Amino acid sequence: MRSVLLRRSLIIRTPRQQSSEKCAVRLAKFNFKRDHSPLQTQHINATPAKSELIELPQNSAHFSPMRLIEDPAQLTDASLLHCSFVPTMGALHAGHGSLVTRAMRDGRPVVVSIFVNPTQFGPNEDYARYPRTLDADCALMESIGVSAVFLPSVEAIYPMGLEASHLCAAQLVLPEVATRPQLEDASRKNHFGGVALVVARLFDLVRPLAAYFGEKDFQQLRLIEAMVAADRARFPDLRIERCATMREPDGLAMSSRNRYLAPEARRSALALSQALFAANEAKNIAHAERAMREILDAQSIETEYAVVRDERTLMPVDQADIAARARPLRALIAARVGNTRLIDNMQLTLRA
Repeated sequence: MRSVLLRRSLIIRTPRQQSSEKCAVRLAKFNFKRDHSPLQTQHINATPAKSELIELPQNSAHFSPMRLIEDPAQLTDASLLHCSFVPTMGALHAGHGSLVTRAMRDGRPVVVSIFVNPTQFGPNEDYARYPRTLDADCALMESIGVSAVFLPSVEAIYPMGLEASHLCAAQLVLPEVATRPQLEDASRKNHFGGVALVVARLFDLVRPLAAYFGEKDFQQLRLIEAMVAADRARFPDLRIERCATMREPDGLAMSSRNRYLAPEARRSALALSQALFAANEAKNIAHAERAMREILDAQSIETEYAVVRDERTLMPVDQADIAARARPLRALIAARVGNTRLIDNMQLTLRA
């Protein structure tokens, strides 16, 4: 296994040529395609939890040494062409590590981006306090053996400026899976506009053959799948790979926000996964949704939604429709545990 010490001499800090980059930005098709701009981030030293063990693929030493790239122009290097891509907001944990090791098994160079995207946070959300652990993140990625970590500035992602980027995110016409289900789209105004904006921009810059996303943010995953499928002119060869949610030994879904949880709140947070497992034992949708609510209410958790939906559209379905068409189902929960908002989900196989 390679050393986790960062090789600072490998950091690429060439000039960004911001003016020429602004001229190159285009309002792309499919309404998703205007570019924008974020804020400087603060970095806190942190180390991955000892329990976060990651099984490395046998070829993990193949792509070396790891490079830290700030200038998007460096992504055109021949060694990074046709890469596998894992976009992240940092505060990396074993769940992110599982995405990377999955990407590495496909045998291509792996690029991981770290960018806390301001356009997907609402005014009263946790952008300012979102965990920023850059040194530990890069050390973890180097220990796994990624080819490059892309650390774009706000200006590189959003050359039009942050104010314009927020306006653009609010005006995007999104796929129905991001606007009709009344899940995350109901409580987080403009969140998915910001997600679509930044992910499309990262795809344009990195130009991967495949991108890897965890199922934990399931509505976000479905948005990205729909976005890519709807704009094959822009993303002709890109494949979106789903990766299973990683869980702690006690069932809690791994999340960067778990570090916000005090010990008592963390114990209460186990109700989310317990509710999902209970839903999977139910006989029908009504029983599944009732079981989830009862478990969450027993922990005095503030539940935003605990529902069973069609896995493709994320819209409500009735039991008769499922029996007739055998469509896959997904149970989804959003809840506030103390001051921390958590989400989780699980594919269901109802007993009846």
